[in-house]
Amino acid sequence: MTKYPKTRDEYKAAILHDIYRLVQALELDDTSQYPVGIAQGIHHSTREFFNADRWKPRPVFDSATERIPLGEVMTLRVQHWQPAPGDDQGDERPGYVFVTGRLEKISGVPYSYDDGACFHIIPTGKRNAREHTYRVGYGRSVKVWKGRLTEAQANARTPFYEHGQPPRQQEAKTS
Repeated sequence: MTKYPKTRDEYKAAILHDIYRLVQALELDDTSQYPVGIAQGIHHSTREFFNADRWKPRPVFDSATERIPLGEVMTLRVQHWQPAPGDDQGDERPGYVFVTGRLEKISGVPYSYDDGACFHIIPTGKRNAREHTYRVGYGRSVKVWKGRLTEAQANARTPFYEHGQPPRQQEAKTS
């Protein structure tokens, strides 16, 4: 099984090793080493090594994995969006998920290098974990409380972990 690099240093070592293998294959005129495949691997590793989005810091994910204990019963509220003040949204209300259960795992946001976290939680009365994703952005927030709480109880307490950004302010209209 191939071990894929996860850090910049591992990518650098893999690139240098693949360059060595490619030079050896070219000098010996050896096609059994698949020099085209080695060159494609160097290309991919170089793109990942210089991909700035992949290596940018993710403070929300890091703090969530550090501060929130796994395997305990938690109450989670993830706000997906919130209308900006003055928006004429009609009767629409901000979308959020409120769930109570045992927290199994916290992972990064899937298919993205953006900051945020994916909470794998087994809701109360269920067998399988559900994923609730929080992406950092305007009008979004996440709050976590210890224990099994109702929405009213949770609103009366301060959360154990909290992160959020205010909604985006509308630009002043000039007429």
